[in-house]
Amino acid sequence: MLTNTQNPYLLSATPCGSSSGSAISVAANMVAVSLGTETDGSILYPSSANSLVGIKPTVGLTSRDGVIPISPRQDTVGPICRTVADAVYVLDAIVGFDHNDKATREASKYIPSWWLRQQGAVLLDNLKIDSIDGDASGETLALAAEFKQALNAYLKGLVASPGSVPGRCYRIQQEILKIGN
Repeated sequence: MLTNTQNPYLLSATPCGSSSGSAISVAANMVAVSLGTETDGSILYPSSANSLVGIKPTVGLTSRDGVIPISPRQDTVGPICRTVADAVYVLDAIVGFDHNDKATREASKYIPSWWLRQQGAVLLDNLKIDSIDGDASGETLALAAEFKQALNAYLKGLVASPGSVPGRCYRIQQEILKIGN
């Protein structure tokens, strides 16, 4: 029987978000640290719901190569950990240039390799942003517009994996494209 993931601290509470598996594995002490992918809350929400620290890096700070895209302007990979120090160490380890992710090319010009450890974390308490009202920013519309284009580009780049049936990636791509139309 398949079930949804559960918050290890309160089984009736939601683990919250698409990276909840990564978060609950840390919260349940199955792993020391984990990575999540985020477009809109998929690192931050599960981290918060499971009493963890999650960092959503600026796009281009970490590679997204191999991540199924939703929005190239928002997708990013970041750490989910128990402590701020652990999250900083993991982020420091995954920051950098990747020739398979053009966003890292531009960002790498501005990232000295030592910056995270020397700068530390900046915490903001009671931050209030008055200018954001629900989806007035057009975020949903922007994501919908980018998703199909980004997914098509990702699928075109797939190569059959070892042990896969020849042509299977192509057939899967065609099925997904039918759903998107």
